[in-house]
Amino acid sequence: MVEKNSTAGDSALFAADAVTTRTFDTPEFRGITFHEIRARSILNRVPGASRMPFEWTVNPYRGCTHACVYCFARKTHSYLDLDTGIGFDSQI
Repeated sequence: MVEKNSTAGDSALFAADAVTTRTFDTPEFRGITFHEIRARSILNRVPGASRMPFEWTVNPYRGCTHACVYCFARKTHSYLDLDTGIGFDSQI
């Protein structure tokens, strides 16, 4: 279920098995595994110094199926001890 991150020295924020509620695949998204986790919140406050015209963002999931090579969010997958390459595109 959890792919090891190739970056040495980094550690996950928490053990995946400690927060994972269930893991499942769906026929509509072949090749993608979804990991349902317990979360404190899906809302994130935008820092006051930001030039964004809003104060909150919503993050309903981590990972992405678009596989953009320029993606800034790939690094966040390493916080979950997941691979930031193909794992980012297939472990949501």
